[in-house]
Amino acid sequence: MRLTPARRPTAHARELSLVKQVTDRLVASLDFREALTTLIDGARDLLGVDRASILLVDAESRALRIEVARGLDPEVIARTRIPLGHGIAGSVAATGEPMVARDVRQLAAWRPSPEQQGDYADLSALCVPLTLRGEVLGVMNFNHKRDGAAFDEADLEFALLIANQAAVVLWSARLHREYLAKQVLDRELAIARAIQERLVPQSLPDLPSFAFAATQQMCQGVGGDYYDLVPTHDGRLAIAIGDVSGHGVGSALVAAEARATLRECLARGDELGETLARVNEHLLRDTAPEIYMTLLLGMLDPATRCFEFSTAGHHMPLFLRDGKVQRGQTIGSNLPLGLRPGLEFRAEWPLVLRPGDLLLLFTDGLWEAEDARGRRFGSEGLARVLERHHRLPEPELADALVGAVAEHAGARELDDDLTLVLVRAL
Repeated sequence: MRLTPARRPTAHARELSLVKQVTDRLVASLDFREALTTLIDGARDLLGVDRASILLVDAESRALRIEVARGLDPEVIARTRIPLGHGIAGSVAATGEPMVARDVRQLAAWRPSPEQQGDYADLSALCVPLTLRGEVLGVMNFNHKRDGAAFDEADLEFALLIANQAAVVLWSARLHREYLAKQVLDRELAIARAIQERLVPQSLPDLPSFAFAATQQMCQGVGGDYYDLVPTHDGRLAIAIGDVSGHGVGSALVAAEARATLRECLARGDELGETLARVNEHLLRDTAPEIYMTLLLGMLDPATRCFEFSTAGHHMPLFLRDGKVQRGQTIGSNLPLGLRPGLEFRAEWPLVLRPGDLLLLFTDGLWEAEDARGRRFGSEGLARVLERHHRLPEPELADALVGAVAEHAGARELDDDLTLVLVRAL
């Protein structure tokens, strides 16, 4: 039978003392499972029952699962999933109303399965919700009183005394568990961030007749943006910049793998197109189908002042000469790495850099940044900043570019990683 709000009888001193002992032990424990175990053991002693369980609501499946129990078969505990609204426990969880039954056969919703026949051998049941701020966290379920009597409103009173106080403590224990999980995640992200920071150049190259600047910001601490400046055995400088789809640790791992493959190819003396093709095959073999990476790889020769480069779906660099940004035409591959096998990558038109020329390589976090009205900063915004501030020293010019993007975004947080590399011919 469904219980309407019951009259609250005066609690005996011993029973109130038991309630206080249970809740005091709960408050002293911040361990989630220890708190639940303390709760179920205390409630079981208080009510004098052989079988007791706490079932918590799984937000994703919208079902109850047994978190801790006494007097139940472990196999039953492992497989029990009760949809909200089904059975005694499911109905209490769905409505937030307690239920006490002297005879479960009188309940309209009572439809026992053969394996449940022993659950209510004395035909009596008690179930109360664990509710806080209108949210049902779970239920406490009791069966089989040791004295053989049916559950009554006095039993319900004491169950509610524990449940009302325990819900607060369980909420705190859950918050503490989430806090600890966040601490672990924060530590792991800090380690990943430290590793990624060591994978970017720790100092800029000292190359005759050229000056450099580079900066990188990750929107989630770690991410899929990548850049590298690698001196080769023949005196040239390899410059790479790339962007893995997505954000976070997964993208950072893909970027690290691309870096390792690219450096292996450069050490072997592979040409630009061959290197990009090898990186493409590695990503296809080792990553999920939805993962891809754009990459620009170039070679700067200080002897000829020539910059030769190939792109794999990456933005063309911005090239500034005589204070004006020049537009080049893409003639190489426009497909990112990791999409399909057998890609070939052609070289773009080489750039012969004169003194004063500037080259900006960047990822899409710069030009895709949006303002409050959804307008992108765009490559035109980057070009304007380059033309306005090109006489600044390279590190200050890099700061001016990033600052202009941040000013454009205003109060909006940047939702993509951003990286840039500046090359100035002297």
